[in-house]
Amino acid sequence: IMKTKIIFSILLITLLAGCGLTSKDTKQSSNNSVKMKVYCASGKGVAYSADSGVTWQHLTKTKANGLTEERLTSVYVVDDNNYYVGTLRGLAQTTNNATSWTMYTADSGLGGNEIRCIQKLGSTLYVGTNGGLSISTDNATTWVNLNAKDGFQANGVNNILQNGSMLLAATDAGLLVSTDNAKTWKRYEVSGDVVNNVFIKKDKLYLSTNKGLYTAGFVSTANNMLTGFFEKLESDGYADFL
Repeated sequence: IMKTKIIFSILLITLLAGCGLTSKDTKQSSNNSVKMKVYCASGKGVAYSADSGVTWQHLTKTKANGLTEERLTSVYVVDDNNYYVGTLRGLAQTTNNATSWTMYTADSGLGGNEIRCIQKLGSTLYVGTNGGLSISTDNATTWVNLNAKDGFQANGVNNILQNGSMLLAATDAGLLVSTDNAKTWKRYEVSGDVVNNVFIKKDKLYLSTNKGLYTAGFVSTANNMLTGFFEKLESDGYADFL
């Protein structure tokens, strides 16, 4: 029961705060417990644990490795050697487990230097910034930027989630939803709140905002539909996550 509560607490904190945390399963040990490799964006670089958080090491910037900022905002892991981290000064990518980094900034074509979230879906890389949503289909060589000036209706993008054919963006201007590969977007306002994160469980969609947690009905079909209005959850409503 205690283990369940700890895992639930981490998930809830991640949803409400949008912290940069990711993990991946490794092979089971002889006692049938599953050890997880955990990567966490921290103020001292990438915090990494190979044993489900029992011990940690920090992969930080050095004078030679190319990482220009160690205050990280997000992390996306492709595999043990390849991952992306978001910083306040741009997007960093490593292909050799943090031995060296390549930095991408607004000068490289990103919408902004403050990286808030990273998501890779197939060969498409989505990066949420303070200047909109940046999309690359050629491994960060070129970027397409969507922002408030071109119909995206928001600049600050805090989280990206895919569900079937639906792409959801948690933004400073509400929830934005696309069903045509980010070509057009529909905006859902939640009492004028900044949406920090979005999460789907079964037939419900959850939004964490600056003013609390909201939910709405969700139908996962070929057309993916939101049903009804967003309803604010009181503290006992968090039990829906269990």
